[in-house]
Amino acid sequence: MRPWTVVIVAALFAAGCASSGEGGGAQSPDRAEPAPSTESPSPSPPSPSPSASQPPPARAFPGVTVLRTGGFAGVNDKYTVSPDGALTGGAAANRKLAPTDLTRLRALATAPALAAEAKRRVPADPGCRDGFNYSVTVGSVQVSGTDCGGNLAQETPTMWKIVQLIEKAAAS
Repeated sequence: MRPWTVVIVAALFAAGCASSGEGGGAQSPDRAEPAPSTESPSPSPPSPSPSASQPPPARAFPGVTVLRTGGFAGVNDKYTVSPDGALTGGAAANRKLAPTDLTRLRALATAPALAAEAKRRVPADPGCRDGFNYSVTVGSVQVSGTDCGGNLAQETPTMWKIVQLIEKAAAS
């Protein structure tokens, strides 16, 4: 073999090796990366899936405060229901909500509808002079409005149900 042929063959061999490295280019079949393993990793225990029979976890019930002000006589009533159902305020000092009322109050107070009502736009002037102003606070959620002859039952039905439940319990 002639010496220049050996140099050319060696140069071609070196160029072929360099092109199959990190710089890109085609890899030779004997240098191909191994195929991904078809073995699956050891199975982990399945996570429990929620079933239709289990209710979603309830949000914590921090208690409820209802404030009613205004009216012709200028009332200022405040009622508070603690998480255990103790009702205080007005003539309702040291009363306890009936278990069914407490269950209903918890459901209303933690319902997403109440948080949605808190985000509604409240008019600066409701248009009535002797209406009652209501404020219902549950944790960080506060819903307020002025009742001008029954409009709150339509504008804020969840808040209104809470107000009615607590006022009825306080009066009994």
